[in-house]
Order: sequence, then structure tokens, then C-alpha cells
Amino acid sequence: MSIQINRVPLRGLLAVGLLFGAAGLLMLIADLSGRHIQDLSLRYPGSDKFIHFCTHLCFTVLGYWALRRYWTWVRATHSLWLAGAASLLLGLFDESQQYFVGGRQFDLFDIAANLCGTATGMLLLAGFTTAPRRTALLAVVPIGLFGGVYAHAYMESRLFKNGIQQIRAGDLAGAQRSFHGAIARGQGNATLYNELAWLELEFLAVDPAQPLHYSGLAVEADADNPAFLDTHGWALYRNGRYREALEFLQRAFNLDPAILCIHYHLGAVYFALGEQDRAALHLHRQLEVSEQGDYADEARALLARIDKPM
Repeated sequence: MSIQINRVPLRGLLAVGLLFGAAGLLMLIADLSGRHIQDLSLRYPGSDKFIHFCTHLCFTVLGYWALRRYWTWVRATHSLWLAGAASLLLGLFDESQQYFVGGRQFDLFDIAANLCGTATGMLLLAGFTTAPRRTALLAVVPIGLFGGVYAHAYMESRLFKNGIQQIRAGDLAGAQRSFHGAIARGQGNATLYNELAWLELEFLAVDPAQPLHYSGLAVEADADNPAFLDTHGWALYRNGRYREALEFLQRAFNLDPAILCIHYHLGAVYFALGEQDRAALHLHRQLEVSEQGDYADEARALLARIDKPM
């Protein structure tokens, strides 16, 4: 008898652990595939919040089922709360790890969608198991709150995501208008400022002081983002502030030496400062990174102006 009593909790623990371990692994895989998640969100603004909502509703239902299936000695009400708590902890784990995974960002509205999905699952389960049937009707509350989260995500990101799609389609002036429209509506964020600064620096004929302002806002919001530091360093270079540009570009390089254009940017700054040996070193490295493309062409053109070859 004692052996059976001990085996049931252990088997239940393994089942629940495998369920939520698999869920955590799926979340990690999704984070590592952040580019695909972002592409879906670009096409359908707010869709990522819908995925969060549905995922955590399902986690809660499956967690409750596993607990009731294997931990029959635990009261149904306690199983319900345990399933909800586990779902929320998974959501926190998922958002926290995005600080360390490229392509994703921590988002409080993702957590809000997780909460709404978990609460909806708990209320529906309670209405059909542990509480009066009318309890399930209370699920309209978190569903309604999620509607607000979804609407906010859609409106907050619509113009920015339109701008990204316009860049991919080659409509650069349209993308600029979309980004400025988002800023005018108070929807600016570090990523938007960086994209706008880069767009104006690389492709549009604007006063270089304008993208410098936006790249500065991006760095102010996230001072350890190498892409933001690179953009800001290049904006400083375009404004003739070469020493300051070198500082930011070196910080970007130290954080991520694989940035596609970093060697060309460093080479251009060193050339402007009269340090031709260092300039040539970075320009040659840019050609090692890629022999074709705009950065390679610019690197070759600048190398041709250096009197002292490598």
C-alpha cells in the first residue's frame, strides 16, 4: 500500500513536469525563431497577443487535466489554482528569457495577454467542475480585458509595422511617413526611432541632424543595444562628430562584432580622423565579411583614397 501511495504522487509529478517542461521548451524554440514571430505580427498586428492568450488558456486546461489525472488526492480547487499558477510562471519565464534571446523583446502587454488567457481557462474550468455553472460566464471579464489588450497592441504597432513592410516593398518615403505618423501619435519606441534614423541616414536626403535626434532617443532608451549604438555612431559621423562617433561604434563592435556594416563604419570614421592604417584594416575586414553589396562597394571606394596600402 505504501508503495502505491508513493508512486502516485511521483508519477503525477513526472507527468506535470513533462507537460510544463515541454511547454517551456516550445516557448524557447519560439523565442529562438523570433524572426518568424515578428513576420507574422507584421502581417497581422496584434496576432502575437492572440497567440499568448490562446497558449495560456490551453496551458491552464492541460495543466488542470494532468493534475486531476495523476494527483487525484489533491482537491479539484487546489488543482485549478496550481494549474493557473504554473501557467503564469511559464509566461514570466518566457518573457524574462527574451532579455537574452535575439529577435524578441520583453513586453508587459504579452504578460497581460497571458493573464487573460489563464484567467479565462480557470473560470471556464471552475464553471464546469468545482463551482456553479454560471461561474463560467465570468470568463467574459478576462476575454473583454484581452480585447482591450489586443486593440491597444493593434493600434500601437500598426503604423510602425506598416513602415517595416513598406521598407521591404521598397516604398521608403511611405515608410518614413508611417514612422513619423506613429511618433506624432505618441507611439514612438526605441526600435522605431532606430529604424527611422537608419532609413533617413542610408536612403533619404534629409538633414543629418534629424536622424541623429532619433538615434539618440533609441540609445537613451536602450544603451546596451549594439544595433542602436551602431546607428547612433553613424549618425554622429554624418554630422561630422568623428570622435564621438568612434566611441559609440567601438561600443557597438565590442558588444556585437558581427554587425554587417560595423567594419565599414569604423573604417570611415578612422579615415575621417586621419588614422589611415586602422581605416584600411577595418575596410579590408569589411570585404572579408562580404565581397558584394553596398558596404563592400563603399569600402573599396574608400580604400582607393588611402595613400598607404595594407
